[in-house]
Amino acid sequence: MKFKSRAKRSLAACFLFVTFMAPGKIWSNETTGSKTILNNEIAVEHLEVIKPLRGSQYAHGYFTIWNGTDTNIYLTQITNGTGRNFNIQKYEKESQEPKWQNIGMPKLIPPKSEFVVASGLFRLVVDALALSNSENDKLDMRFQFANQDSIGASALVLPFGTDPTDHHHGLNDDG
Repeated sequence: MKFKSRAKRSLAACFLFVTFMAPGKIWSNETTGSKTILNNEIAVEHLEVIKPLRGSQYAHGYFTIWNGTDTNIYLTQITNGTGRNFNIQKYEKESQEPKWQNIGMPKLIPPKSEFVVASGLFRLVVDALALSNSENDKLDMRFQFANQDSIGASALVLPFGTDPTDHHHGLNDDG
């Protein structure tokens, strides 16, 4: 009789595990320092948001996504805990008047490469109202990929005028 009871508990535990992990692939996030890792292959690193000047509508965020897989991945959206969607912009120099333009999603990140959202090249546009709801100096965000995987990470919210971390994969970081 003990065997049947133990088997039922194991089966129930497996059912709960699968239920809470669906839909999409089973994933887990591991956070180490300034890096959040998905399945030891995809990482969001140095996620930082610089507070705007008082009264400004938008703050700017910076981060790196490392694709350590052997296939392309596609970033489809970035949201916060309330479901607010954030845009990534690219600095366009080719036009007569250089300006910031929203990039199209999904954003391709090739295998064994990184997508660097760095000052002067790309920026994450964050509604300043999202910062007023953030807990202390952190803003929770979710990075969603086309294959249904996602990474939850906390952005470090830094004071206005702070330079974001200058990151290059495999090198020491400056910041």
